[in-house]
Amino acid sequence: MTDIKTFFEEWMQAYRTDVDADISPKLASERLAIRFEDDARDAGYGRDEQEDEIGIVDLIIREKLEGPGFYKDRIEAIEDTPSMEPVLEALEPPEEEVLPDKPRYLP
Repeated sequence: MTDIKTFFEEWMQAYRTDVDADISPKLASERLAIRFEDDARDAGYGRDEQEDEIGIVDLIIREKLEGPGFYKDRIEAIEDTPSMEPVLEALEPPEEEVLPDKPRYLP
């Protein structure tokens, strides 16, 4: 494995937990790609070297984010939160009472 690939793998392990569960993998990968490119540049790896050795960084990061098990802990945490269903039901307007047909005009 090349130095930049090793750097990328170690970087992903360090930063993959910084992903918000509320955002899509696409948006998360774009944000992480920007951060990675800055960190890689600071470490002395140019953009051309990144693309030659790793590929398109945000697509590679997205593949890793969408991989099996990555969001498992986040999904379990969401499932453990109390349901909003009782609140939503309370906010619904009451059902209208259906009355029997009345004559339109009284004789």
